Amino acid sequence: SMTPSPSTDPDVERGQTRSDGGFETPRFYAAPRGFGRGVAREPDCAAVMEAKRPGQARRTTDRRAHLVRFKPGVSAERFREVSLAVGERRPGLALGEGTEVREPGSGERTQVVDVSPSSVLVPSAPGFRTATLWTTSSGDDELDEFRARFDADIELIEPDFTMTAFQNVVAAPRREGCGYSQANLMPGQWNLDRVDGPRLDGYFSPPECLCGKGIHVYVLDTGVRLSHEDFAPRGVRTELGWNFVGDACGGGVVDDRSGHGTHVAATAVGATSGVAKCAVLVPVQILDENGRGDGGAMLSALDWVADHNPGAPGARKIVSMSVGGPRSAVIDAAVRELVSAGIVVVAAAGNSGEDASGTSPAGEVAAITVGSTGCEDGDSFGPSSASSACRAGARTR
Repeated sequence: SMTPSPSTDPDVERGQTRSDGGFETPRFYAAPRGFGRGVAREPDCAAVMEAKRPGQARRTTDRRAHLVRFKPGVSAERFREVSLAVGERRPGLALGEGTEVREPGSGERTQVVDVSPSSVLVPSAPGFRTATLWTTSSGDDELDEFRARFDADIELIEPDFTMTAFQNVVAAPRREGCGYSQANLMPGQWNLDRVDGPRLDGYFSPPECLCGKGIHVYVLDTGVRLSHEDFAPRGVRTELGWNFVGDACGGGVVDDRSGHGTHVAATAVGATSGVAKCAVLVPVQILDENGRGDGGAMLSALDWVADHNPGAPGARKIVSMSVGGPRSAVIDAAVRELVSAGIVVVAAAGNSGEDASGTSPAGEVAAITVGSTGCEDGDSFGPSSASSACRAGARTR
């Protein structure tokens, strides 16, 4: 086995083996930057972009994605060996061969390549020793072959999954207005009174350290509209960030066609209702305009955050994620590694009123899982979300 012993490998920390409703966390995990810098990050969406390039035969996009986390000790050289082996052409099918079809309403015949090679291994988050295995839609045999062939290298495999923005609210009946004086706060700023102390006194009087000076806040969401006045002056309180969605995959301009990410960012650092008005906002787009994305994009984004250099000496990083999906051992491992590297990870418990311990990243014990309330504490949004995460052992605020 390539799994190192905690007593012999100082770079590997021993985690607590526990079970949350049948979900078992991996026992070992290593500090970030897994394969080393010999493997460049390639977001999952890059494979889709490659298929759209003009002048190339179209590829079928009917493929399945699996998140593959490799064992500690798998080097960049070994990963390249595995990747090349996975990409070998299938016997009897030349590269580029496929099925010809006639385009509707056209007399031309277009080649549709039935993905050769049949499987591709993409280093979507090499810093976390994680890659995405793409197989054909009926690729159970391909996945079984991959497991058998590289079992000594693999820590775990799980299907990729959909991540969504937490924007559907399940709430107790609400009264109009707040039952206390806002004093020096505007009606839309009651959240500030809630976070600066145990009493609702109508004031926002946080300690100086709550200003967020020297902090970079990475908001992983639908993007952020950086032109909003709440983030002015642009370029001083914000950075351009990165986009892992659609045609802008792997860079491009971060935008927000949903509004969810802009709302989340403004709550964190905005000039009106933001808590940390001195912090620098770094938007990282992982969800589309419908508030949907995949686990692979989140992993690539977290890997990018771990590598990103804030520039200012001594600057600290906070990751904010008001998104989630089903419980994922791969996502949870990435969160633990970020925290072990000194990066704070804050995750929303969710607005569904369901058990947060069954979701990622909120269910991971290393994350700070945040529940929400209305302007009066009795009006709780998703009341069971925070309490269930607390029962699962996650730190809640």
